[in-house]
Amino acid sequence: MISFLVALVLVQIFKPVFLNVLQQDVDTSFLMSPSFIGVVFVLLVASILLAGSYPALVLPQFKPVDVINGKLISLGKGAWLRKLLTIFQFSASVTLAICTIIMNHQLNYLQAKNTGLAREQVMVVPLDQISNRQLPVFKNELRSKAGISRLGMASFPLYRSSLSGLSLVSSAVSTEKVGAKWIVTDDEFLSVLNIKWAMKPETKKITGNHLLNETAAETMGMSAVNSIEDFTMGGDHVPAVTGKILGVVKDFNYETLRSRIQPMVGTSEAPTRSFR
Repeated sequence: MISFLVALVLVQIFKPVFLNVLQQDVDTSFLMSPSFIGVVFVLLVASILLAGSYPALVLPQFKPVDVINGKLISLGKGAWLRKLLTIFQFSASVTLAICTIIMNHQLNYLQAKNTGLAREQVMVVPLDQISNRQLPVFKNELRSKAGISRLGMASFPLYRSSLSGLSLVSSAVSTEKVGAKWIVTDDEFLSVLNIKWAMKPETKKITGNHLLNETAAETMGMSAVNSIEDFTMGGDHVPAVTGKILGVVKDFNYETLRSRIQPMVGTSEAPTRSFR
């Protein structure tokens, strides 16, 4: 019980330090929720029962009369249980230490990894229930909010799952068919996420035209994008969109970091389905 009380004090003392290491604003109100307190209480009772069961089971076997009469108590009796508990304790300590090291490396990797786009102060809001007809009104309403500096929309959420919209397109240089992920965005999508250009277009207006990532341009054997017309993107379930390739953006991770960056074509044109 003393250990339990000390643990509660240590949690309150080191919580700000822990959140500072995470560099995240974590809501810790769950610590006072009835469900969490109930789980902690059950763990406390279980710990007391487990800690007290060993001496409670051993002491009844202790016979003071035998000691007084000079009879020695077998030292080997119960030794296997003590050794097992000791091994378990050290194994649990080593396992926790290894998990802590792994979590620290994973956290440092996530914080330092350059994914090719801005992630700080960016919120993703799904708009599954909003139709294309309602989008302009909704966007104008969001722009009026004081806390929103910029607003961009895309047909699929990044990192949420594997980007759908796989399409077979003909290379503008050769006749080879290339599989590429297709995402439909508005003109502000790139600026909101601060995605860098590898080949910047001459015009700022990209509506109705296409942008490639570096992997797509390399796969299609393209060294330049000037004056390439009639590039068509289309899928099995969406209508084809024809336009000009205006530029190439630097590769950025749009799926899980476990996946290699795939060829991607971005089209700046209102899709036939709701933006997300």
